[in-house]
Amino acid sequence: MLCFVGPFALCGDIPSKDSDTSPKIPINKQATILVFPVDVPAVNNHQLGKQFATALALALERTGLANLEVSEKVFQPPAESKDDIVLLSKDFSMYIKQQKNNREYVYFSQFIGDQTTGPQAVLSVFVNNNGDLLWSHRSVPGEASFDKYDPKDPLGKTTSSGFDSPTCCTFSAQETSGDSE
Repeated sequence: MLCFVGPFALCGDIPSKDSDTSPKIPINKQATILVFPVDVPAVNNHQLGKQFATALALALERTGLANLEVSEKVFQPPAESKDDIVLLSKDFSMYIKQQKNNREYVYFSQFIGDQTTGPQAVLSVFVNNNGDLLWSHRSVPGEASFDKYDPKDPLGKTTSSGFDSPTCCTFSAQETSGDSE
């Protein structure tokens, strides 16, 4: 059982590969949040990840969060945690526990897919500044919320990663805030 009590309470089971620790996080809208560069294993480009993180921070801002910053540091998940929300959550939590961080919360996403397949999964991890896991989620095609946003641009104007980054980032932000229902 995962349980955290702070400015809000969240309790739930450790997620399985295809589940999450819902409900979405009802955090203070003035909370300070550090957004790490998005991991896109298909291209392994930290600059692209930082651009995606900027788009993600803007999407999170549109949900009402006010104090967002994109991290200069890059979290490079181990290969075995690719597309595995349980391992990714544990690895990111451990990484943050080893960092000095003055933000209240830290957010990380991983986009799985490439130009040929398009998006195959969007994984998101949200921890507090101590690295305690607060929320994690893995979304895949076929889920109503994922298909509603259709992270593959219908006009084919995707980045070299195969993703329409604004749509993937908006989807990730909406999943976090609970506005995708």
